[in-house]
Amino acid sequence: MICTAVNTATSKLVQTGLAGPDSFQGCMGEEVKSLEGQFSLRLPQCYRDFLSVMGRAAGEFLLGTDYSFPKMLGFRKDAEGLLQTSQSNFKLPPTAFVFMFHQGYTVLFFDCHDDPDDPPVFMFTEAEKEPRKIADSFSAWLLIAVEDDIAASRGRKGH
Repeated sequence: MICTAVNTATSKLVQTGLAGPDSFQGCMGEEVKSLEGQFSLRLPQCYRDFLSVMGRAAGEFLLGTDYSFPKMLGFRKDAEGLLQTSQSNFKLPPTAFVFMFHQGYTVLFFDCHDDPDDPPVFMFTEAEKEPRKIADSFSAWLLIAVEDDIAASRGRKGH
């Protein structure tokens, strides 16, 4: 059973034309397992569902933002570099998973230790020295991100 937020997200993306029904490309099960093995952690179920449906592509969703497999394999290392160059004292916990990188200065992550199914999402940006919680769960973040992309798309199209 796929996380409700993932089903809602894909439906909204299709309804608004940001993604075609055939533009979703998910990760294979063995890719998700290799990702977990590389970082020695168990990814939250809702995020695993996200990966299985749209982990490689989702039409125009998150255009200009890196979130997809296999790019995500380098996100943690890049995030640690960003933390260092921004002179932050914050260190990513070993159980943190960086799932998104935006324009080289903002990362989103969750801690796999927080909630095995749907953990809170945190954002670190080089302008701030500490991460801050931006959503109570990955599923809440996903639905907000979809709504933000829909609004931005309408703005680009002059609606």
